[in-house]
Formats: sequence, structure tokens, C-alpha cells
Amino acid sequence: MLILLLFQAAQPDPLADRFPERSAGVWTDRAFGLAELTESGAFIAGGGDGWVWDASVSTFGFDLYRETGFRTAAAMAYGDLRLGIALETRTLSPKGFAGTTTHGIDVWIRMPLGANVEAGAMALNLNGAAARPAVWTSGAAYTASPELRMAAWIWLDAGHPPDARFLLAWTPVPALGLDITRHTDPLVWRFRATLHARRVRTRFTVRNHPVLGWSQAAEVAWHWR
Repeated sequence: MLILLLFQAAQPDPLADRFPERSAGVWTDRAFGLAELTESGAFIAGGGDGWVWDASVSTFGFDLYRETGFRTAAAMAYGDLRLGIALETRTLSPKGFAGTTTHGIDVWIRMPLGANVEAGAMALNLNGAAARPAVWTSGAAYTASPELRMAAWIWLDAGHPPDARFLLAWTPVPALGLDITRHTDPLVWRFRATLHARRVRTRFTVRNHPVLGWSQAAEVAWHWR
């Protein structure tokens, strides 16, 4: 599967990193070690023959500024292509000021380029909603073996320099997955470990920014057939 792994909805197939079976989970992400920049949420995912869906809720910020979001996404196979769409609603609530709600649309496509290569592209905030960045990202992933996978993609955010990103993922044993991602602008490194135990998956992630320091994230998910 296409393993352009970054954040929720920040890859050419946001649902590619879910379990193939029905699943549910929770996550938290503390940027630069600051409680005020913590995002937490929960998701549930499922699907059938040739299609998958995902719904999530999230909250970001603290008592002076709060963002809450609801996102639903679906993807389906159409021949060799996989097409997806996501709808997101975010409510911004600064203390002492009137809040605002934005609605965004993301679309993506994924396709095979050969036996071991896949490519994908995604447009975030296609409708140009206020308070959400308009992003175009595209790239490719190569599966060298069942244990070793690589990916490269470009992240184009309006008003910012292009950011090339590279990922190397290694699965030494079925119960453990390790991956490392490098961003070029800014120069950010991300390290992640994934543990599988029967129907439970646990993930731990750390990121390093050259100026702002370290961030930490964790996710626990459970799947059923």
C-alpha cells in the first residue's frame, strides 16, 4: 500500500495507513512539548469490497484558543485507480471573540506504476476555505521487499517554499515496524515505532525541529473483523 506516512490526511491516500479491517482508535500529538499545542482525537474506520471509509473527531489548543474538528473520508477502487474524497469541518473558538467554522474538501488519487511502485497525489482544501492551508502533495512509494519500503513526495503549501519529504520504513519482525522521515524545508526528522499485538496497534512518534525542538505523539488502535 502507498506509505506516504505523515499526519492524518497529509498523504496521497489518507486511508492507506488504516487497518484493512474495521478499526477504531485514539491519538494525541504534543507539538514541541507544549500542552497548549496538543491535538487529540479519535477515529473509526471500516469498509467493504473495493471501498473504505473513515470518520474522526479532534480537538486542538487550550482554554484561550480551541479548534475542534470533524472529518469523514471515503475511498474506492476503480480498476487500478483508487479515488478518495474527504470533508472536514473545523470550528475555531478564541476566548472572548466570536468563533468561526470552516468547511474543507480534500481529494486524492492513487495508482500503480509497476509491480512494486505506486504513485499518488492529493489536494488539500480544494475549495479554498478560510483558515485552512491550500496544499498540493504528490509522490511515489517503492516496496523493495515485504520488510523494506521507501517513499518520496513533494509538499507544496501556498506561501511557503516546496518541501521534499523522504521516508524509509523497515519491518524487522511482524510485530514491529520502524520508519524514519526527513523533511527538507524546514529540516525536520521524524522517528516512529509501531507495535502489533493481536488486534491492537500502538504507535510512538517523535519529531525534531531545528529551532523549536522535539514533539511527541502516540496512537492506540484496535481492529476487529
